[in-house]
Amino acid sequence: MLQAGSLPNQPYGFENRRILILNKISLVAAAITTAIIVTHLLIGNTLQPLVVSAGFLVCIPTIYYQTIRRYQLARYWFLVGFYLLLTGVFFYSVYLHLDTSTEYLLIILIPFILIFLDGKTSTLLTILIIINGSFFLTYRYAQSEIFLFKEIFGLQVNWITISLTVYFSMNFFKKSLVKANELIARDKEELAVADQTKNFLFAVISHDIRSPLNSFKQYFRLDEEFRKDPELFISYQQDLSKKVDDISQTLDDLLFWSKTQLQGITANPSIFRPIEVIEKITVLTADLIQNKNITLLTDAQTSEEVLCDRDHLTIIIRNLVQNAIKFTPQNGTITISSVAQEDGIHISIEDTGKGMDEEILKNLQAGMIVKSQMGTVGEIGTGLGLSLVKELLAKNLGQLHVENRAGTGTKISAILPQAR
Repeated sequence: MLQAGSLPNQPYGFENRRILILNKISLVAAAITTAIIVTHLLIGNTLQPLVVSAGFLVCIPTIYYQTIRRYQLARYWFLVGFYLLLTGVFFYSVYLHLDTSTEYLLIILIPFILIFLDGKTSTLLTILIIINGSFFLTYRYAQSEIFLFKEIFGLQVNWITISLTVYFSMNFFKKSLVKANELIARDKEELAVADQTKNFLFAVISHDIRSPLNSFKQYFRLDEEFRKDPELFISYQQDLSKKVDDISQTLDDLLFWSKTQLQGITANPSIFRPIEVIEKITVLTADLIQNKNITLLTDAQTSEEVLCDRDHLTIIIRNLVQNAIKFTPQNGTITISSVAQEDGIHISIEDTGKGMDEEILKNLQAGMIVKSQMGTVGEIGTGLGLSLVKELLAKNLGQLHVENRAGTGTKISAILPQAR
């Protein structure tokens, strides 16, 4: 019952703690109400149990609303019901001419308001409670035979001082608790990312690097056969070349990514034409393109200059082009274009591959490391390429835009600031 209405997806969050606190308060209040009623009935007092039973009208609906996850309704019901109950106790004590300061019980509402409500609502309700308490004090002493303004003024000052002290103390405690929970949540998220990174690195090392190295071992064991049959070596040569390219790219990405994690990314912007970098990348990837018989088209519609780190742009375009090559089938087409638009220079790489998986696209937009997939002819990768691209673009005040067309290809654009 204590867990009624709790949020299982955030068991240690501030919101969930408030829900559990209200459950416990309601259950304890119901138990106390029951004990008071039973006690008075045992001693033959029938009027008091009738008054106290009003507590059930506060507690039971509150627990019910919590259970059906109507959290705000449960809180307002509890606060309003508790206020009406205290008001009833106050007027009942005045009616009986009891010399008790039951109006001070309203102070209990101030911590409850701050615990269960946020923002201006909690402040406004606290002010109303303070005004209400002042009215109750005046009303009680207005009923007495001796009414001294000086005495009432002193009581009002005491009431306001005590109420404000409780309010500011509880408000400070609440803000400290919220801030502590935010820090814990952030640290927890960072630890989760670090754990994911650790698992990812071990997976890359155990699969994407060890697998090609095992293949090299196999080839070296065939050295004797290669000497006897050179044609056999030629048949293996293309596969060897592809594996060397794969493991080289994997190591490059791993080393650069590791450096960014340890030292952070620092951009050294300069002004240059992006077509210069595009031409360099097309030369470096010529063998990969030729091996898959891919048609590469370059459509540089602008000679405008960009303002960014040249080395970073080289890594960005290289990764995007190699990613396009990886997922473009034999005899496919890749188009590299550079267009000046209002928001900057758009350097786009468009392929005729299978398109990007929706989960990968979602993880990329969320800034997470994307899961590597096999290429059209079994190419392997780390999954770091697109993550690196996004990080480097962010450091150079750029953006990454993806147009995904499942089954027909992907167009990925790196948007960089134009040099003025």
